[in-house]
Amino acid sequence: MHDDHYLPRPDIRTAKQVEQAIEVQQVLDTHAAALYLHKRGVDFAVALRVLTHPERRRRSH
Repeated sequence: MHDDHYLPRPDIRTAKQVEQAIEVQQVLDTHAAALYLHKRGVDFAVALRVLTHPERRRRSH
């Protein structure tokens, strides 16, 4: 397994979408946040992983 989650995400747009999804998760729930990312082109399983394993997220900056 790669340690890419320790590297900043090079795609700023996706990083911002992940940050917005985390806000959706806090207001609504994880499923709604995963759907938000999925509708923006992120695989649903990847979206769930990002949202349910914060220790494995890439740093945004």
